[in-house]
Amino acid sequence: MARYALVVGITDYTNQLPNLTKPATDAEAVEQVLKAHGDFEDIAVLKGKVSTTKLAEALKTLLQQQAVKNEALIYFTGHGITVSDSLGTQQAYLATSDLTIVTQGNQIIEQTGGISLLSLNNLIRDSDLSNLVVLLDCCHSGEFLERNLIEKTFTAFISQRDYYFIAACRGFQQAYAKKSVQHSIFTTALLAGLSPENTNDHGKVTGDRLFDILATELKSSGQEPIRMGWGRSITLITHKNQRQVQTFEVKDECPYQGLKAFEAEQKQFFFGRKQVVRKILEKLAQKPFVPIIGPSGSGKSSVVQAGLIPELDDSVWQILPPIKPGFQPLQELRGVLKAFFQGAKKERLLSELITNEPNPLPVILEHLTGAEKFLLVVDQFEELFTVSVAEDKQRFIELLTQVVEMTDSRLKVVITMRADFLEPCLDYPSLNKLIENQLVLMPRITGVDLKQTITEPAKLQGHSVEEKLVLKILEDVGKEPGYLPLMEFALTRLWEKRDQQKHQLTLEQYENFQGLTGALNFHAENVYLYEDYQQDSPTQERNEQEKDWIGQIFPAISANGRGRKGHATAPTKS
Repeated sequence: MARYALVVGITDYTNQLPNLTKPATDAEAVEQVLKAHGDFEDIAVLKGKVSTTKLAEALKTLLQQQAVKNEALIYFTGHGITVSDSLGTQQAYLATSDLTIVTQGNQIIEQTGGISLLSLNNLIRDSDLSNLVVLLDCCHSGEFLERNLIEKTFTAFISQRDYYFIAACRGFQQAYAKKSVQHSIFTTALLAGLSPENTNDHGKVTGDRLFDILATELKSSGQEPIRMGWGRSITLITHKNQRQVQTFEVKDECPYQGLKAFEAEQKQFFFGRKQVVRKILEKLAQKPFVPIIGPSGSGKSSVVQAGLIPELDDSVWQILPPIKPGFQPLQELRGVLKAFFQGAKKERLLSELITNEPNPLPVILEHLTGAEKFLLVVDQFEELFTVSVAEDKQRFIELLTQVVEMTDSRLKVVITMRADFLEPCLDYPSLNKLIENQLVLMPRITGVDLKQTITEPAKLQGHSVEEKLVLKILEDVGKEPGYLPLMEFALTRLWEKRDQQKHQLTLEQYENFQGLTGALNFHAENVYLYEDYQQDSPTQERNEQEKDWIGQIFPAISANGRGRKGHATAPTKS
């Protein structure tokens, strides 16, 4: 069965609608992916200035000629409009370059040109397709799905054919594009959803898999994608080389980090957070301050050290030594900048800038030499509200948030903070505003991403993970809050007990130490009993005083960071 596609990106509008900058490059990027991995017989591309006649002819060629008994895909990006009649009934249109409109107040009441969705529905209904995928990246595209589409507008979906329809936003929303990003918000997410990282076990990206990525990527973006499917699952593209078996040298070094955060040195073993890293980079391109916030144990520190930093071009960026606020956050900040203020006189200047100067950033930036851009990471920002001295808090926040007040600041700031400390931030307006606008949330790792965090590090070391073990871990993590540190620790124990002949991590060993919590409990028990515990060879038994101390510490650790607000808790992997 042959496949055909029509890709449309309209940038030029000759009348009342403004020109657009992204659609042509968006269309080119989508065409490249479809051409490389879609197995299409033909991909027609219309971009730039596209008349109503030209688009209508291309749609008729695709649906009435090429795709008869075959598969078809339509991607459209450009303006979308709705036209209201005197009774408030609306009809949606794909805007072409020669579209003209008549407005009354804020409403469009008349148009000439463009492609109405009602007409497109009739064309689809009368065609003889095997299946059809429609991807619309335009304002009000959800209008096509939300106004009784199945019953009124897209009656073509009631058939024996298979359809998958995705709109970039709801009917009352607009589809956005940011100047600092190469593609529109929707198409950026679309390309991520069509990437090799989003394939199933057969290297395929289906409509449902694509929409899962779109929904995740566009969350909190101001536009909400919606979908409608009918019939069987449709494969959009296939990464044919995705599942080729790779062979790796067998190595003994453990690729898992246990209760420690990943650092840049372990970047090759860090999986499952590409979408989050992409969001951080996008936020950094908008403003030089990005707060990364998530539950304790969600991997915030790891995503910065092993995800974000390796993505930054070291010929452009200098990464400053990361700091934690600690007891004296201003002293921590002074310590990291001291390398740029050499000599007693300049050290005094730095101290004055940090302590008293109302606008110190321009002078500090003058002294930051040796690179185009600088990144300061403030890890475990919640320490500011738990252990830092009160008089330092306001000043520390002022100094960090001042970076957004400068045009094109060369100093960028990324902070990581536990989600349960959002409330104290409300007392600091400058910080609270940045959190509202620049927040990157750390969602739970699920599905394919979670599976990769288990299997891919072992694969790089020439080992496999028994499929039954993967399924059992995936089942168990849903029962444990803050499961990532527990899972990583269990995997380090499994690595120690791996099958050395088969080079494999097995379900049998996992069950021997009773899963996620069992591995940590076993370790805790031996730390409690023995002073120098080395795998299975205990040496010196602890005295009663040491046992008492440890007995008080471990309950805090087992609480996994869920202490009372305003009180320090035992450190966890973040």
